[in-house]
Amino acid sequence: MLLNCIAFQSTAIVWIRDHRLHHKYSDTDADPYNASRGFFFSHIGWLLVRKHPKVIEKGKTIDMSDINTRNNPVLKFQQK
Repeated sequence: MLLNCIAFQSTAIVWIRDHRLHHKYSDTDADPYNASRGFFFSHIGWLLVRKHPKVIEKGKTIDMSDINTRNNPVLKFQQK
């Protein structure tokens, strides 16, 4: 969690959701780290721009039921 904060990649929960999106929709507009947008974008650029509307749309459909902040004090603290 601390390294996640130091890397300025939002909270662990957001990172987990985006990483799941990346694997499910790899190299499409719904991929937050879409490699077809270039090497720089897929490694750093995605941190500097707003998320593509498809990322936001598909992100709402990702199952996050296994990530429970109620039982995980570290994730709960970071979310706050």
